[in-house]
Amino acid sequence: PAPRFCSELYCGWIVHYGGPMVNRSSAELAGAVGTLLASGASLSVYVAHGGTNFGFWNGANDYGLGFGNVPDFRTSYAPHVTTYDYNAPISEHGGHGYGADGRDKYVALRDAILRATGRTPPPEPPEPRLEAYGDVVLGRALPLFRADALEAAAARTARTAAPLPMEALGQSLGFVQYEFPFEALPPFDPRAFVRLDLSGVCDRACVYLGDSLLGTAFRGDASGLRAIVEVGPEAIPAWAREAADRLWPSGRPAQRTVPTDAPAALPPLRILVENCGRVNYASKDNRGSLIDRKGLLGSVLLNLKPVGGAEWTTRCIPLEASQLRALRALPPAADLAPGAGPAFRWGTLVIDEGPPCDTYLSTRGWGKGVAFVNGFNLGRYWEGPGPQRALYVPRPVLRAGRNEVLLFEVDGAPDGLTVTFTGKPDLEQERPFARAAVDAIWKAMAGIDSRGKRSDTPRSRAQRS
Repeated sequence: PAPRFCSELYCGWIVHYGGPMVNRSSAELAGAVGTLLASGASLSVYVAHGGTNFGFWNGANDYGLGFGNVPDFRTSYAPHVTTYDYNAPISEHGGHGYGADGRDKYVALRDAILRATGRTPPPEPPEPRLEAYGDVVLGRALPLFRADALEAAAARTARTAAPLPMEALGQSLGFVQYEFPFEALPPFDPRAFVRLDLSGVCDRACVYLGDSLLGTAFRGDASGLRAIVEVGPEAIPAWAREAADRLWPSGRPAQRTVPTDAPAALPPLRILVENCGRVNYASKDNRGSLIDRKGLLGSVLLNLKPVGGAEWTTRCIPLEASQLRALRALPPAADLAPGAGPAFRWGTLVIDEGPPCDTYLSTRGWGKGVAFVNGFNLGRYWEGPGPQRALYVPRPVLRAGRNEVLLFEVDGAPDGLTVTFTGKPDLEQERPFARAAVDAIWKAMAGIDSRGKRSDTPRSRAQRS
């Protein structure tokens, strides 16, 4: 007979923004390992060593048609968090992992293998040291929408009749920013509610008039890819009300042409879209979700009227090394308010005692964005949904002396403009892994019944053949 092999024995599970940590107890994992080895099966622990989705490589799932019921998520699109610790026996930073029962998962796994095989493992290397370096104030700021910052951040700029996804402009990861001239917008009453329909948002869009935020739209909150941003008159900036009165005087609400005396250089309608992670798995009934274009995929409507008749300006903002160098060379803003966004904010971590150690960068109190240390992209943070509140910083990223810390904060920084380098991860909303679900998975994969015996169901026969 063919050998039995459990190719993925889960020690935890994927974690999504807004979902809980999914931890499996150490006793449960050790019991599963013992049962499998006692039956003569081989196994692969998934994952034995946790990791990190550095940069923009976190990925996402699409729990659409055919995937089954997923009660933890409101809609189908669910991006992964930056950590891939996975509640593994060896943690993200290389230390011992601990299960939902508080027990050392590495020790539990090691002892289960020792009991089943009688083989003593080699000596264990020392755990990596974690250092708490303390607070860093990010006091140097640069708003994205300043003209020179936009130019420096853009890897490519295009002008088209309609907004295009980032892939059409040769971009794969990061952000894409769209602009449309204010004076070419469909006429609207700035003293009434304004509605923007975005028919294809992938994945999170922030909508502005000039520098003023009107609202946000997230694919995970929308019905399909269609999103609606509705704002009251209090959100319309004063300059926009004055410009609207001049462009579209009362009594001519249906006017669509631009008056010849229209003011020049009005701030535009801006839409900043983040690629929050590409879908990396789909069921056989939902394979279309793997065709995962990013940016604005369809039309934009203002009060149900198409936004068109003039060119859209699209800027690709991948936040790669060349863009970061260009942004760093610009003069900072003199008095940018902490809550202003989107903006780049710099500070300096000084390591003056001994060689650098691993650490974690806490982003508690911040909004949503991306963190860099010495130009290395640590990944995304998102305070609102959680559950991850600190990003892993491996010691090779750091150096003795001065270290540059940069956050691209989209939603607005806290008043203190402070981040903290802590000596530990920060993962909230922990809960035990559902035992029945994981047991069903590993037993089915190994062809083992509830008594630990090899079953002879059609499924197990097919797996063994």
